[in-house]
Amino acid sequence: MGEVFRAKDTKLGRDVAIKVLPAAAQTFTPRTFVAQAILSARLMPDGQTMIISSALTGNAPALFEARPGTAAPHPFGPPRTHLLSISKTGELAVLTDAAYIAQRLFRGTLARMSVDGAPRAIAEDVREADWLPDGSELVVVRETRGGDQLEFPIGHVVYKVAGYLSDPRVSPDGTHVAFMEHPVKFDNRGYVKVVDRTGTVTTVAGEFPAEEGVAWSADGRSVLFAAASTDAVDTNVYRTAAVGGGKPLPLIASAGSLYLQDMASDGRMAVTREDSRLGVVARGAAQDTERDLTPLDQAWQPALSADGRFVMFGDGHGGRDYALMLRNVDGSPPAQLGDGNPGDVSKDGRWVTATLYSSGRCVVYPTGAGAVVPIEMGPLEACQRAIWFPDGKNLLVTGNEPGKPARAYRAAFPGGKPEALLPEGLFALGISKNGLRVLAQDTSRVFQLFEVGGAASSVKGLLPGDAFVEWGPDERTVVVADTSSIPAQIYQVGLDTGKRAKLAELAPADRAGLTSVVPSAYRDGGRQYAYSYVRRVSTLYLVNAAK
Repeated sequence: MGEVFRAKDTKLGRDVAIKVLPAAAQTFTPRTFVAQAILSARLMPDGQTMIISSALTGNAPALFEARPGTAAPHPFGPPRTHLLSISKTGELAVLTDAAYIAQRLFRGTLARMSVDGAPRAIAEDVREADWLPDGSELVVVRETRGGDQLEFPIGHVVYKVAGYLSDPRVSPDGTHVAFMEHPVKFDNRGYVKVVDRTGTVTTVAGEFPAEEGVAWSADGRSVLFAAASTDAVDTNVYRTAAVGGGKPLPLIASAGSLYLQDMASDGRMAVTREDSRLGVVARGAAQDTERDLTPLDQAWQPALSADGRFVMFGDGHGGRDYALMLRNVDGSPPAQLGDGNPGDVSKDGRWVTATLYSSGRCVVYPTGAGAVVPIEMGPLEACQRAIWFPDGKNLLVTGNEPGKPARAYRAAFPGGKPEALLPEGLFALGISKNGLRVLAQDTSRVFQLFEVGGAASSVKGLLPGDAFVEWGPDERTVVVADTSSIPAQIYQVGLDTGKRAKLAELAPADRAGLTSVVPSAYRDGGRQYAYSYVRRVSTLYLVNAAK
């Protein structure tokens, strides 16, 4: 019969009953059978046919139509086309020339198309979108210089954030949009929120260490979403009241992570069961080959020490603020330094920085004996990342003051208060080896080079899609990566000349299900390097949970 919970609906002014079915009442019907990364899936108006955005290899999306009774999904549409939404008349909103960013996120040109037609462009540089109920207009998310903004509909901005927004879904009556807000790009921890056309925003659930996917109940009273609880890594599907929120109630239980993709009007849900591995790989000092240093299945963002002896990285099994791990490149057992997301290793290897997202603070841990050292916040509301100046006596802190976009600050270590160093709206990427230059990037992905204490200077050769890896062998050379494809392509770029020289390609030997490879170090002609990777194998299910 299931268990009945009661939740307060402030819009109705009374309690409402929410029935959660037992596992025995939930039927999972698989709709895909080939190993692949499913990036988006939506139900067509018939409630049976599914349109899937998937990458069979690598991270280049393609569209497939899965009809009931067919042996395999049928491919259609141009390559690198990513599905965002389907209207009630069966029209698709897609991204063309979709470039992978992170998680399930792409950027590209928003277009509308039918299953048997070609895309027609609507708007440039869009990341996500959803149709209004009548199919006349779209809600979109896009990046701006000040951060992400939600437009409801296109052109009417109702919400802006310094982090990022994802999974916008319009309510059945078209009056509200449910979405996920993530304080830090592109970490998928965050909150579930609802906004109306006037820009009034309500938090209905969160904060969660991970969240992926939003949908509305057919009556518009509830928001469904997939998230991980504070004491678990796997995500499951929950339900909460659209007005007033309250304690999220479990809707589907699963052994492993479920991402919510869509919900039909009769209550059936499209979900993907995700077998994922987030890993770190390094080749360090005196190593002949690379080594996978992932302790379990949730490791990321390795920082290789200057002498190549160890890497610092984050681990998802550490609780609300993750765990900060230290591991020698020889593969000896890892040590946990404390809580936090990894930042940077000092040149002498004695100190590492970390971010505590739950409190918005940054801290410094010793790699040997000693106590944790908090970084002074000064005027900052939140600290996103701290990296070391080469002298080890100063930190470059990226954070934001209340109501303002991100900015880079300099703070003496230990105990110094952050002082503004770069203009607002810039994220500091790296400091040159002499400590006199800072490379930064704005939210439009434009690179800028600054003399410390001086003005900006020209930068040549860097492309908007380049991912900064580290400074090169001299003050006017940087190492970058193109992570839009698998394997990642490593380049050395001369900032004065614009000359690009390809150095290497990096990826694990087993590339099945790989969606992301992000290098974080490349030195000494490739004899030392480090990178993180994401491997996802998805299975799409139609869940019958509405009886």
